[in-house]
Amino acid sequence: MKRIIPACTLGIALLCGAAWAEERTLTFEEAVAAALKNNPELLQAEKEIASAEGRRLQLESIPSPSLIFSQEGLGDQPKGGESEIKLGLKQLLEFPGKRALRRQVGQIGEEMSRLELEGLKLRVAAGVEKAYWQAVYEQETMPSLEMVNVVLNNSLDLAREKYRYGQAAYLDVLRGQLESLKVQNEMLETSRDLRTKLAGLSLLLGAEGDTEFVLTTALSFVAPAETLDELLLELDHSPRLRLEEAALKRAEASLNLSRRAAFPDLEVSLFYPSLRTSAWGFEVGLELPIWQKKRQGQVEEAAALSQRCQISLQAARHRLRINLRRSFSDLQAAQKQLRLFEQGLLKDVEDAWQAALAQYEFGRTDSLNLLDIYRSYKETKHEYLRTLLNYNLSLAEIKAMGEAEAD
Repeated sequence: MKRIIPACTLGIALLCGAAWAEERTLTFEEAVAAALKNNPELLQAEKEIASAEGRRLQLESIPSPSLIFSQEGLGDQPKGGESEIKLGLKQLLEFPGKRALRRQVGQIGEEMSRLELEGLKLRVAAGVEKAYWQAVYEQETMPSLEMVNVVLNNSLDLAREKYRYGQAAYLDVLRGQLESLKVQNEMLETSRDLRTKLAGLSLLLGAEGDTEFVLTTALSFVAPAETLDELLLELDHSPRLRLEEAALKRAEASLNLSRRAAFPDLEVSLFYPSLRTSAWGFEVGLELPIWQKKRQGQVEEAAALSQRCQISLQAARHRLRINLRRSFSDLQAAQKQLRLFEQGLLKDVEDAWQAALAQYEFGRTDSLNLLDIYRSYKETKHEYLRTLLNYNLSLAEIKAMGEAEAD
């Protein structure tokens, strides 16, 4: 009865917490699809593409003409002079190549916005995958702890029975009760951690705050489909590196544009005078590039930006390759551990526990040895789940092609 009360209390707490929220089953694929559709950062990035398109239209536009109205000879009228009204149009004609370079800058900016969205999708998907597996880990830890608690309670019943017949000390019962309380505390902590992980997952999905998910995709051991060399080749085509390359191209186009600023633009005007209605006027204006400091400053700034983009590209390529190698190394280490667990360690610890329980029943071992084997049994179950989690987290990082670590 004593051990039933804490379990009932835990069950009531969980039921009361669930009563305030709407439960919904969620597979891993559904979680990723929901995030790619509703994640706020992705929705903002999609709007940024429209903004980049607007900037590109502005950059490639032709300067609008100006309507000119002038009246001349106003001060000469009292002396018999005539005033004249001129009506005309003035148009700026840019030096050839300037508008094409501006268009190129705008197009590259638009491409960069699309690459930002593509990379953000990878990061969001990786974040959702990690959050999902972390929540599944907590969710699967609960039944594992419950099973461990059942095993412990069986040994505790045996200790009580032996104590009743004078075959064991009461200290054996106290040790078992203490271990049972520890397991129940771990169950409470796991329940709290699960709610926290589910709340974080809900934010990534852009879901309503009162929705509580029941995750239905279990942690599994699936070998990677690609080798490290294949992944490193794919890395050169990742959104992050393509974004860095696009930034370098834009900086080079901006440098060419700043250099072309040394060539003056032409202003052409056509006038229609009021007195000589059969005639028309023509005016040409040309900028004199006498002062060079502004142009030199623009060129130096653009050249420094181009060099900075080159350094950033090299650093990003190096950083992503290191991240990918590290994630793949972690994956291989976890893979070896999982094989050890599944090829015999889980079965061996189960057999050891059953044998120790039988020996304790017949008085061939004491409670301390039994508790040591129980703790080994419990830790093995826990470490297996944690290794399975780490394996899936490494897989998520590899799928993101280093995007998750790039920022």
